Amino acid sequence: MDLSKLITEESEDIRVIAVWGTSGFLGQTVVIKGEYDNLKRSKKFELYTWIRIVHPFNQLEFLQCIMRQFYQTSFEAGKVQEEINIGAQVLKKMGVMKQDDLVDAFSEHVKKKSYLIVLNDLSTIEEWDAIKEYFPNNKKRSRIIVSTQHGEVASLCADQESVVSEIKQSSVD
Repeated sequence: MDLSKLITEESEDIRVIAVWGTSGFLGQTVVIKGEYDNLKRSKKFELYTWIRIVHPFNQLEFLQCIMRQFYQTSFEAGKVQEEINIGAQVLKKMGVMKQDDLVDAFSEHVKKKSYLIVLNDLSTIEEWDAIKEYFPNNKKRSRIIVSTQHGEVASLCADQESVVSEIKQSSVD
């Protein structure tokens, strides 16, 4: 299936697209990253985040990483004509946040804005169970792409409205 079509399908419900590959992890990452970058340039979503899942999974680090990227996206979208140091603004914003404030800010973002989240290297269903609770169906056409090397994990991440795709490399290109 065409990954771009799966992501941009007009359903307003949140959609989880689980991708797994048998021909090498790098191949599926390249395919997903290409689509992610194209969609980011086209501004199809309000927020973009690419997260490599760290093992063992740490929920606080996960939220900090997402919020750093959410803020970066927000600052990039609102840039004014003069040169802005986006990295410094993001670090300043993150530096003053307490854990409760971080959770509240995260919740506000995922409730009110459309987002494309890529979860790279998800390896267990327990990680998915911990992560999926953070993303309610906000009816904003948000998408989550789960990338894994394990077909069974991909299948378990997908519910009835979701899609599991296997990336197969047919050539070096």
